[in-house]
Amino acid sequence: MAQYKNENGTWYIRCRNPVTGKVTTIRRNAKTREPFKTKKEAKDYENHLISNKIDISMTLNKLMELYLEDHLRLHDSPNDTHFISWYKTNVEPVLGRRRITGLKVKDLENLAVAMKKKGLSISYNNKMTGIIKTMLNFAVEHGYIDKNPVANYKPLKDPEQGQKIRYWTPEEMQVILESIPQRYKKSDATLIRQVLTFAYLSGLRKSEIRAMKWNQIDLKNNIIHVNFHMNDKDVRAPGRKNRKPYDIYMSTQLREIVDEVYNTYKRKHGFSKTAFVFPSQQSGFKKPLGNHTPTRWVQQLAEFNKMDNITFHGCRHSFVSYCTSICKLSPYEVAELIGDTVEVVLRVYHDFFTDQKIMTAKTIDRHMSNLSFLSNNQNSIEQRLEEIDDQDIAHRMKEIANQYNLSVDALLDYIQSNLAINAQMKQS
Repeated sequence: MAQYKNENGTWYIRCRNPVTGKVTTIRRNAKTREPFKTKKEAKDYENHLISNKIDISMTLNKLMELYLEDHLRLHDSPNDTHFISWYKTNVEPVLGRRRITGLKVKDLENLAVAMKKKGLSISYNNKMTGIIKTMLNFAVEHGYIDKNPVANYKPLKDPEQGQKIRYWTPEEMQVILESIPQRYKKSDATLIRQVLTFAYLSGLRKSEIRAMKWNQIDLKNNIIHVNFHMNDKDVRAPGRKNRKPYDIYMSTQLREIVDEVYNTYKRKHGFSKTAFVFPSQQSGFKKPLGNHTPTRWVQQLAEFNKMDNITFHGCRHSFVSYCTSICKLSPYEVAELIGDTVEVVLRVYHDFFTDQKIMTAKTIDRHMSNLSFLSNNQNSIEQRLEEIDDQDIAHRMKEIANQYNLSVDALLDYIQSNLAINAQMKQS
C-alpha cells in the first residue's frame, strides 16, 4: 500500500482491493472523478477504502447479478423478467462495465433522457431508474460501497400528469354503459358491460379481475377473496401486485352484478368453481380474459362517446374518487376497501369530482357569509374581535379556539384564508 507521484504533479495509489485481494492502481477519486492533488488526499482515500472494505472494482453488471440472486431468493416478482430485459437493452451497453464507485447522478440523468428519446413512457422510465437506485442501496447495505452515488437523482416529471382525467363520474359511467349495445354486437355487449361495471364497483386492478375464479367468491358470506393476480408473464400467481391478499365485503350493487355474471355462466358447459369469473372469449372457462381486451374496450368506448380515455385502471381511480368525494369515506376506510395503504390513497387516488369541489366551496361560503368583516390581517386580536357585530359569535369563536387548543388568531387566519379562496372562486 503506497502513494506515488505522477510526472504532472498528481498522485495515485497502489493497493490491494480490500474485497478481492488483488493489487490495483487507483488514479482518481471514484466519487469526484478527479485525480488526487496531494499525497494526503490519496492516502486518506486509500484508508477510506480499506476501513470500509469497499470493492473498488465492482461493476454495475456484477452488482446486477448479486442483486438479482439475492432478490429472487426472497421474492418471485413478476417484474424481474421485464427489468432484466430492460437492463440488457438500455443499461448494460452504456453503464454495465462502469465501476459502481464511479457512477454519478449525471449518468442516470443521461440514461433517462436516452430512454425518453426511445419513446419509453415517463412512468416506465422512472420505475426502471428507481430500480437502479434500489440496486445501489443494496450495495450500501451489503458493504460493497459506503454511499449510494445516485441517491440524489430526481425522477422525471410528467408535465401533463396534473391535467390528465383519471376517472369517470357516475353520470359519465352511465353514458358509457348505455352506449355499449350501440358499439358492440349483442354477444359481446353483455360481457363488456359486466366487466366494466364490476371494475367500477369493486376498484380491483385488471390483473386481479382477470385472475379471479369462482372459488374466490364466497356467495354465502358475501365476500370476495382477492388473493391471486395475473403476472407479467400472464400466469395466474398467488397474492396480489403488492403481495398482500385481502377480502372485499360486497356492496348491494356489486353483489347484484356478481349474481348476474354467475347466472350468465352457471349452466354453460365447462363451468365450475375453478372457472374464471370473466373467461376468455375464444378459449372458454380455462383461460382468463385477454390482457389487452378490457383496455381496448375502454379506449373504444371513450372514442365512441367523445370522452377522455381513462384507461381500464381508471375504473379503480373512479371507485376511490367516488368513495372519497361522494360517500365521504375517510382515507383509512378507502385504503381498507381497496387493500392499499393510506399513503397511496392520499397521494394517488384522492381526486374530488369537479361538482363536489364546487359544492364544498358553496358550503364554506354559506357558513362564513357572516364573517366577511375579517379583512385586515394586521389588526390586533382584540380589534378584530371588537369588529364582530354579533358578540355571541365572538364568544363562540373563543370557545371553539379553546376546545381545539388553537389561538383565536390562528382560527381567524384560517377563516380569512378560506374567505379569500371563496372570493377567487366567485370571480372565476
